[in-house]
Amino acid sequence: MDDLLDRILSHDECRDYTIKKFEQMLDEIDWDCVVILQFCMHTLKWPTIKEKAAALLAVTDKINAERWYRHVLESFDDNWPDRDLWERYAPSDL
Repeated sequence: MDDLLDRILSHDECRDYTIKKFEQMLDEIDWDCVVILQFCMHTLKWPTIKEKAAALLAVTDKINAERWYRHVLESFDDNWPDRDLWERYAPSDL
């Protein structure tokens, strides 16, 4: 996952394409999509993705999808509860 995020960060010219792919992931949400979106959005914090996740959350009638959209939205928070699951985001022992 680090490689994916690093690649996105180093290729700003692909941002529009990447946003479209992330939006597709939100439209077709499952747990695998949630994991990728959370990991990337914790750093990227792209408003377009946050807005789409919130909009989809507001209209979904599927319990799993509701939970998954909430998980994605949580990852935008600096204090995202699951950040410690990832070495990239785990607090360093300084």
